[in-house]
Amino acid sequence: MLRENLNHIAPRIDRAIMQQRMSMLGLMAVGGKHHARLPIDPNILQTISDIFGLTQTPFHLIHANESLVLAPMPTAFELELMIRILDAFGIIDKLNLQIAGAGRLTNQRAGIVGSTVILSTIEGGIPKPGAFTTTHNGQTGARIMAYDAGIKVRGLPFDIPQAEGRTDKLGSLTTADTMTHQVVHNLMIQEQLGTGPLADLAAEFCRDHGRIMEAHGLRNVVQESAWVYGTGSKDDSLEAHEAMVRRLAETWHAHSMQNRMGVIADMNALVARTIRAILERRDATMDSHPEEVDKLKVA
Repeated sequence: MLRENLNHIAPRIDRAIMQQRMSMLGLMAVGGKHHARLPIDPNILQTISDIFGLTQTPFHLIHANESLVLAPMPTAFELELMIRILDAFGIIDKLNLQIAGAGRLTNQRAGIVGSTVILSTIEGGIPKPGAFTTTHNGQTGARIMAYDAGIKVRGLPFDIPQAEGRTDKLGSLTTADTMTHQVVHNLMIQEQLGTGPLADLAAEFCRDHGRIMEAHGLRNVVQESAWVYGTGSKDDSLEAHEAMVRRLAETWHAHSMQNRMGVIADMNALVARTIRAILERRDATMDSHPEEVDKLKVA
């Protein structure tokens, strides 16, 4: 019965994945890590890897089996699906997701990505001191945003070779953040590099983001400290960084209690408008990047 059900549902899953891929064109892949509270059983993970054909991908355990590297995928839908499968197998106790996007963003652009995810999430929390500590604090500075350790999977659909390394956001509690991160990160890195099919959408997004922040009394919050450690902010201390993130998180918490949801509703509306803009230029992106669309069909 299980095998019959799997065979029945597999074509539906494949169609859903391809529908997502052919809709959200122009985005570089999204990946990440799950940081577990307890070590993950490598034998169970190997079984999952064999079943789903992940043996030739970056899907593996690190940090004494307490962190699981999630292979970069063309769409947030696929990454969310993989996380839900892991959850069904008992791999994920309580989600603690680090979301990764290709290319090292400037501090200002990283702040736009980070603040958008924090203020639009459907599941937030007020981080405690040291909440973003990692095994690489010397490089990350225990910040909510971090650059990579020099690792990037190349050759994926819509990959931009100039997008060296990665910029990651730590501490997400829901898979829903993956779509927001992928969309906003792509706008920011494409605009930063001056190339990519969605680069021109960044200016309007940043303008509307700024208006939302100002409307809710958060105008200068994202400039109060460095989002990425060592990026030259005038106040790069951990205390200043945590205070900045905490203020955003506290605003999210307060607005989550309101009927109209305040800044949460406004940020989600902004992300939704941006997704609609990406969908509306689908045909144009398909015509201008046929080789990347072909990659999506076989990746």
